[in-house]
This record gives sequence, structure tokens and C-alpha cells, in this order.
Amino acid sequence: MAGGGEMGRLTRAFCWTQTSLGAPEKWPQSLRTTLGLLLRSRFPMFLFWGPQHICFYNDAYRPSLGNEGKHPAALGKPAAEVWPEIWNDIYPQIEAILNGADATWHEDQLLPIYRNGKLEDVYWTYSYSPVIDEGGMPAGVFVTCTETTPTVRLIQDLQAANEKAHLAIEAGDLGVVEVDFRSDEVRISPRMERFFGVANGTTRAEFVSRMHPDDLPEREQAFARAMQTGVLEYDTRVNNGKGAIRWIRARGRVLFDTDGKPLRMVSMVHDVTEQKQFFAELARQVADRTAEIEEAHRELLASHESLQQIINVFTSALQVLEPVWKDGEVVDFRYKLTNEAYSAYANKTPNELQGRLVSEIFPGYFDTDSLRNIREVAQTGVARTWENHYDADGLNIYNEMGAVPMNGDIVVHLTDFTGLKKLQMELERNITELKRSNQNLEEFAHAASHDLKEPIRKIHFFTQQLKDQLCNHLTPAQQSSFERIEKASRRMGMLVDDLLTYSHVTDRPQVQEPVELSEVLARVLEDLELDIQDKQADIHVQPLPVISGYRRQLQQLLQNLVSNSLKYSKKGVPPRIAISASERSEGGIRYQVLRVQDNGIGFDNAYKEKIFHMFARLHGKHEYSGTGVGLSIVKKVVENHRGMIRADGSPDEGAVFEVWLPIP
Repeated sequence: MAGGGEMGRLTRAFCWTQTSLGAPEKWPQSLRTTLGLLLRSRFPMFLFWGPQHICFYNDAYRPSLGNEGKHPAALGKPAAEVWPEIWNDIYPQIEAILNGADATWHEDQLLPIYRNGKLEDVYWTYSYSPVIDEGGMPAGVFVTCTETTPTVRLIQDLQAANEKAHLAIEAGDLGVVEVDFRSDEVRISPRMERFFGVANGTTRAEFVSRMHPDDLPEREQAFARAMQTGVLEYDTRVNNGKGAIRWIRARGRVLFDTDGKPLRMVSMVHDVTEQKQFFAELARQVADRTAEIEEAHRELLASHESLQQIINVFTSALQVLEPVWKDGEVVDFRYKLTNEAYSAYANKTPNELQGRLVSEIFPGYFDTDSLRNIREVAQTGVARTWENHYDADGLNIYNEMGAVPMNGDIVVHLTDFTGLKKLQMELERNITELKRSNQNLEEFAHAASHDLKEPIRKIHFFTQQLKDQLCNHLTPAQQSSFERIEKASRRMGMLVDDLLTYSHVTDRPQVQEPVELSEVLARVLEDLELDIQDKQADIHVQPLPVISGYRRQLQQLLQNLVSNSLKYSKKGVPPRIAISASERSEGGIRYQVLRVQDNGIGFDNAYKEKIFHMFARLHGKHEYSGTGVGLSIVKKVVENHRGMIRADGSPDEGAVFEVWLPIP
């Protein structure tokens, strides 16, 4: 058994192995050939042989068993004894191969084994192939395998990290673009689908077609650099397919295989449209001003004195400031250039300010937004504008400030709107005073109306009492005088009542409530029952909706509209009044439109606005009674409900009133 050649290698390798197969020289040639291949291979291999699945493995496989794993005595034993922990998983596969099944391949399979004194979760990539004996039948299963646990763990960690990165990307309002160079497929996040107007999984050509053609050369240069450095950086405009143009900023990495060929490119994409527009507008404004200056004063730009003359032309305050740095932070600024509009704030000339620290001239600015915002521009290099209220150093001014970094300095401009701001504050004070005055007037009208009712009631009472006492002694002229006094006092009482009603309407309740208009109208018709019967009026009412509003005011509105139709009916013609409601829309707002139409005397449409004015009358008081307040009350109720009222009439043909009440 110690001879040379293949038999010698098998004898030396398995001389200690005790199996039911006997000595190696008695093994079948197919087994010896397979074991010879197994011994010579540096790739982990093992063999299951025969019905008992006797195990053989090579030295390349031993490290997978761990420091305290299976020792060589495990060789030549049945697999069920060697790997009891995974036998139920691998036995069906071995039997299938021995029963004539084709060779199999398995990637990253979890097969826990005992090693290093404990059961470990181990991932394997392996193949099972049949070994054909001398009779042409499967006699064993030849296994090649490699442990992929580190790779699988790495993939799992990458997946977890990818999920965290996805959450961070979504939270940061970013998008992800991944290009697969092998399939030419582009995978994008949902935000990028909306941004580019293409679906996930589109081709690179379709994706690139969304980019502005003028920006493609720069993008191609960026891609060429990325293939050399692995880093991608570029800005471009994109079209989402619906005409919307946006600016994006892409920052990414190129992943290469072991041969240096690009596999994938992963990019983070950020919408920088507003930033681009800001800088474009800023550049346009600077270019416009520069062009104007160069056109008007080209020769004067040769010297500082000429430049000073130019900027003095501007009525807006301008200054060029040099940051003063200390320990990596801006602590102050030094004047390099100012114009007269700015130096006037300090009661100095531009020459007197040049070279001095701002804090020397305006020590109070350390506690204002002026320093904080200009310092931020100096430290970040990003221009910005803001509204500023400077209330320090004896100044109280309002202005719009802008700061732009330029060659290490900061150019600051101020647009003073102090006068406009004070006018605005004065207007606000006047509005507050007007509201207070209106409130006082309403309280006065309310109190005056209440105070007037008692004298009017006494005039009416004593006039009636005196008339009753003197009725047998009054001449016809005296009788007529008493009647005129009574009519005047009644009209005065009606006017006071209407003024009280208008005052109540002006005092709008705080909370609206659901109001059933049909119920409110029924109460109104009940209150007007005598007038309706007296005029033999025919009133048609269609179903009315429930609206959100002020119940008492809506009742007053309906009562005044119906009373108005009864009052201004044609003599000898019974009034016919139609009341209905419908839902309409105007200006994007939905309304419930309440419509009251009659066949009365009507009016000329030239007066359709005047009829809603306080005390407005189109007819004499001897023709039709009334105070001219009723329709004013209607209009006030409509305004309290944030609605609108429209009137349409024809002389002697009737009138239509439409009340538009918004639907919440």
C-alpha cells in the first residue's frame, strides 16, 4: 500500500481511514480516479460514495471546518454521522443525483454546521455532480464548494445600509439615479421618475434625451472625467416631457470591476433650479448695471476717483466691505468703498469712511441683522437679500439689503423704504382708528335709536289722547293736522325700528350655525300673514336648502325681500312672488343662490345699485310707505355672510333679487 503512483497517493492519504470499502487497492477504479482528482485540487471538494454516502474531502476543504472541527478520522464515515446538523437538507439532493438526476448548482445557501465549538450559520455556493462507476451507473456524488458567508454578510449589510441611505435620501428631498453599463438600463427613484418624466428601468438614451441639448457637451466631459477618476459632477437642465425645465446637480461615483471596466454609476441628484435662477437673475442685474456704467462712464473707470463719482450717482446706498477675520471667523468689516448715499447715514464723506472699521462708525450694528447676514455671506460665499430694520446708533430706518461676495470682498446695497414703512404704519393706525370710530358710531346709533323711541311713543300717545278729548270740537283742518302728526310719528317710529335693525345686523354674531331656510321663510310668511291676505298675494315657494349662517339675520333678509315685493306691488293687481334656490359656481367658488321674483312695479336698472343705499327711495313717501332702510339691511346681511346680492328690474314688469351665499 506504500507503493508509488496514484495508488500510493491514495494509500498515504487515506491509510488511516476505516471504511466498509476495504483497502484502497480494492476500491473501484471510478472511486480511485475521483479521489485522485479530489486530492490534486486546491479548490474545496468532497465526495459522497455508495449507498452509505461515505465521506471523503481534500485538504482545501479542511479550513471550512474550523479550528476545532472534524478531524481526519471523520474521513471514510457515513455523511449522516459526519454532518447530522445538515443531513436532512443535503440527503434529498444526494439521493436525487444517485437516482439519475442532473448535476445541480446552488448559490449562497444557508447550511449551519458545528465548528469552533458551536453551531454557526454558514453560507455556501456548491455543485453536486454524479460519479459514474464501471457499470455506467451513478455510484457517488462529487461536490465542489466554497464558503460565501463573508460575501453574504456583506451583501446583507449593504442592503441594510442601502435602506438607511434610501430613508436619508427621501428625508433630504434628493433623488437617486443608477446606470448599469452592462445592460444600458437606468434605475431611478420615484422622485426622479416625476422629475424626468420617464419610468424606472428606462434606457440611458431615453434618460439622456430629457437633458437640454446645450448642456450635453458639459455632461459628456463630466462622464469622461468620471471614467478616469471615478467621481461624477455636473449640472444640467432637464425637461420632464411636459415643457417644464428644471436645473439639477448630479454628484456620483463609478464602480469598476477587477479589470477596471465600469460596471455601474450611482448618482445623487438635487434640484437647484431656484439657486440657478437666483444667480442668473443676480448675474443679469449685475450685468445690466455694469453695462449701463460702462456705456455711460467707460473712461472714468480708470481711477478710483472716477469709480467714486460713478457710484455716487446711485441714490441707493452702496458699499464694498473687506471682511476682518479672526480664528477662522469674520468679526468685523472694513470700508473699502462707499457712495455718498451711504456715507450720509454717518454724516461723513466716502473718503472719511475709507479704511475704517464699520464698528468704529456704527458700534450698534453688532446687535443687528446687518452684521449677522453680511457675515454669513462672507463665510459661506452665498449671496442673499433681506429686509432690515436698523434701530441703533441714533438711526431708525427700514431698508432692503443685499450682499454679494466678490473677489473676497462683500458688495452691499441698501434700498431705503423708511418713508413707505412709516406711511404703512400710519395707515395701519388710521385703519385701527377708523374701526374704533365706526364702532363708536354704531354704538351711538344704537343708543340714539333707543333714546328716540320713548319720545316718539309719548308723542303718539299724547297726540291720540288729545285727539280723543277734542274730537267733538275739531274743525276739519285741525282733524287733518292731527292725522299728519300721527303719520309723521308712525314714520319716525318705523325709521327708528329700521335703524335698530340695521344696528343689530352690523353687530355680526361670532359663530355661524346650520339654518333651515324653509323653516325661516315659513316664520316670515306667518309674520306677514295679514299683509299677504290684505293684498291677496300669491306666493310660490320651492324647496330651500340648509345653509351655514346667522339665523336671525337671514330671517330679517327674507322678511325685507318679501315685504319689499308686497309693498311695491301694482295697484289692483294681486302680487305674485316666486321664491326658489339653486346651486351655482362663479370665480371658482360655489354658492347657494336665493332668488325672489315678483310682478310689481319694478324699477329702472340704472338704479339697481342705488336701491341698496341707506334711505334711498325711488318713489315719493306719499306713493309708497317705507324708510329706505330695508334693502340696506338686506345688503348688510349678505356682506356679513361674505356673499353678494344682485337686482334686476323693468319698470311696471317686476323685479328679481338674487342673494349669493358662499358654500363652505
